Amino acid sequence: MAERSARVFEWTLLILVISVIVTLAVGVYSRMAEDVRQLSFKLAAQNFETAVSGVRAKWYVQRSQGDLDYTVTVYGQLPSSPVDGQEMSPVEVYLNRSGWPVNTASAAQAQDRTLEVWECAQLWNGLLYQAPKVEIEGQESAETGDYEVSAVTDQDEKACRYRHLLDESGRQYFDYFPRNGRVVVYSSP
Repeated sequence: MAERSARVFEWTLLILVISVIVTLAVGVYSRMAEDVRQLSFKLAAQNFETAVSGVRAKWYVQRSQGDLDYTVTVYGQLPSSPVDGQEMSPVEVYLNRSGWPVNTASAAQAQDRTLEVWECAQLWNGLLYQAPKVEIEGQESAETGDYEVSAVTDQDEKACRYRHLLDESGRQYFDYFPRNGRVVVYSSP
């Protein structure tokens, strides 16, 4: 009987130790998953800002060569590098009078000083290589995206807002202001 009690005690102790290890592992995994979500958000904002600056730099080069067009052609990657056997097609990005990207649809709409949510979605998909999926605010979608895009007005200035949907708090987003090219990141824990 004493031997059986010792075995029950040993098994109970083993189960307790395993439970503690699993509990600690789940906590560590949760913190790591949150860190990865925050890092992916920061990288997306940084990549977007870099792409905007790259388009503006290309526009400056074109202007210095005498091309006064407000259109810049960008590629998600070099055109000679095929993806899945297909070459990347160029994307025409239309700029406002200050040389900042506004949309990929029309030069006239880029100059009209309005900002529509679809223009913000076009910029996201046109400027970022392998862009995370976006949902347009207020529209039903069969697929859920990683970001929600909306057009907002902040202090009388129109902006594209890209909200990170993988963040449960809803407090991670960045705004892009096409009037002056600013990208402002909002992220609170």
